[in-house]
Amino acid sequence: MAKLSVKKYIETGSAAFSFISDDKDYVNFDLLSVENFTWYRHFIQHKAACFRVSGNIFLLPRRQCLDLLSLCKFALRQNGCFQIRAENFSESEISHISILLSDLYSLGFAVRVCKNSEAADKKDQLVIEAFKISDDFSVLSGIEPIYAIGDSHVRFLAGKDETSQAVGLNHGIKLYRGMVPEFVGLHLGAGLAFHLGSKGTRTHATEKIEALLNTNDIVPKGAKVLFSFGEVDCRAHICQQAERQGRLISEIVDQICKKVIEFFDVVASRGYRPIAWGPIAPTWQDAINDPRYPVYGTFAQRKEATLRFNNTLKLLCVERGYSFLSIAESLFQPADGMTDKQYYCDNVHCSQAARIFLYPELEHASKL
Repeated sequence: MAKLSVKKYIETGSAAFSFISDDKDYVNFDLLSVENFTWYRHFIQHKAACFRVSGNIFLLPRRQCLDLLSLCKFALRQNGCFQIRAENFSESEISHISILLSDLYSLGFAVRVCKNSEAADKKDQLVIEAFKISDDFSVLSGIEPIYAIGDSHVRFLAGKDETSQAVGLNHGIKLYRGMVPEFVGLHLGAGLAFHLGSKGTRTHATEKIEALLNTNDIVPKGAKVLFSFGEVDCRAHICQQAERQGRLISEIVDQICKKVIEFFDVVASRGYRPIAWGPIAPTWQDAINDPRYPVYGTFAQRKEATLRFNNTLKLLCVERGYSFLSIAESLFQPADGMTDKQYYCDNVHCSQAARIFLYPELEHASKL
């Protein structure tokens, strides 16, 4: 049987636990945080049998509730159960319950509902048990998918911390779909914002984007298309080019952002709705022992490049009427301004723990 301290983990973000791979018993979690996803990375590799949450889930905005349900489903074994217990629910919550039940069906659950008025404490109790019967899910009403195209940070948006379970497409594109309802991730490689619109680069990002938009097999005409480029530029290239060319970091950043917005204009002219994803807070390390993740400059320089990039691109997007999303400023520690490691799954990428900062951005963008 799994041995873990769930209460300690939810309260502190850390706990000592282990899984026995040949254990045939169900793994039960008495409590699951509905306001963060720090649990997800630890349990995703060990398919659970039962997740339990309180009726507080009815108070969550639908977007956040759907992500929670989807990630729980992804972490459940086949026929595993997601259980919700609500006590003394108000009349206003009845409509939320109805929507939740519809969403559970669409997400691939079989649902059983029981109202228990004979509980020992004399409180009305509603128990919803949703059994995972499929890894697929139907289109959810009111949720329009966003196709996140670009570098490895699209995985975060698509609900993934790891690189596994991607579907390989033509041209070396990796597809991440089915973890969360609102995002489809399309990883092209470690492309640069500076190279958007240019062909013949090492990652061939522009050619891959053209292939995706030309076929309409994955990205339908008129869809919301989010582009995730710029983190690699800010981490490894902008500071280097500023030094080599004897120019200010701001000058290099402004030049790159001009190319990005021009590329967005081309995409928009083809009937798509471009969205910008701003680079996240930069790595706190001045060197990473992995050739895939080069780092250049000091942390202060990389932070300057990142903030300038986001501010400049946001202004350009506002001028054109494009949506801009960024959680970078939420990822810095207030005390010292350094990047907060607790929201990262490695030295470079955000974990699902940072997803809580994404919802206000999406809510604001949906009102534009």
